[in-house]
Amino acid sequence: MGRAGLAAGPFDRLARRSGLPSIRFHDPRLGAATVALAAGVEKVVQEMLGHSSHTLTSAT
Repeated sequence: MGRAGLAAGPFDRLARRSGLPSIRFHDPRLGAATVALAAGVEKVVQEMLGHSSHTLTSAT
């Protein structure tokens, strides 16, 4: 099981208890990246996501 799989169970339980809509564990990461890209800090996003190239970050 990957690291995300280990964290997904507790994440799901906390989200349900908090009354949040059902989302994937990965969604907040992508949301944060989207906001950062809109702010114009692509290099920071590339490092945050662990992407090795600008091309990969732009295609995400």
